[in-house]
Amino acid sequence: MGDDIVQADVYSLHDSLDLWGPTDPGVFYPDRHITQQSQSAFLGFGLGPRQCIGIRFAMSIIKLTLIRLLKEYTVVHSNKLEENWCLQDERVITTQNCWIRLETRQ
Repeated sequence: MGDDIVQADVYSLHDSLDLWGPTDPGVFYPDRHITQQSQSAFLGFGLGPRQCIGIRFAMSIIKLTLIRLLKEYTVVHSNKLEENWCLQDERVITTQNCWIRLETRQ
């Protein structure tokens, strides 16, 4: 009994239609993150008092990297840009790769 491990089934949580609906959890649908319920539906860093202590550091590094990237470079269209784009709810959606090019800001 002392060697038993109890672990939350995070995979099933991340694949739950009840939490990630109204579409299939495997489908890209960014609006699913707008509701209050979805705030605790992704447990990449855990949740509560035993949440990963590195979450604040990781989020800070991600934000600082993005800020520095956008401050030092301009994002421009790439020559590899695919032709089959569609506009859906004011967002550009494509089923192909999205190629961009970064140019150093002057």
